[in-house]
Amino acid sequence: MLTPQLSAKIYLALLTRLQAMPGDYPIVEPGQTYPTEADTAFIVVQDVRFDPVPRYTNAGASDEHRGTFALAVMTPLEWSHVQSLGIEGLVRDHMPRGGKYTYDDVTVDILETPFAGTAYRDAAWNRLPVNVRWRAAG
Repeated sequence: MLTPQLSAKIYLALLTRLQAMPGDYPIVEPGQTYPTEADTAFIVVQDVRFDPVPRYTNAGASDEHRGTFALAVMTPLEWSHVQSLGIEGLVRDHMPRGGKYTYDDVTVDILETPFAGTAYRDAAWNRLPVNVRWRAAG
């Protein structure tokens, strides 16, 4: 049975894991403002959800929820692409395929190795998208 807090628990399981990543990079959650200094690296979180799918034909069975913990590594324009990839590598190593992260009674599985998208300039920063694909039941 889907509990009202399921979406929040999935997000908190992923966010809590990201916050424990080495490097102490500031994390900007949805709706928050970017740091004002353009001389520091940080990570932007976007929470992408897909339509839930029934796991079994039994109407009472829990659904399978999937999504992408869509992160963006934001680095100063003076930083090289290799430096941005270094932070992407920290995310990849910290949230590996097969990782399981729990918040309260919900466990989130990482489905595949996190991967970087195409980097581009975003105002005073370089933005490198990093996708962490996940699954949870509920």
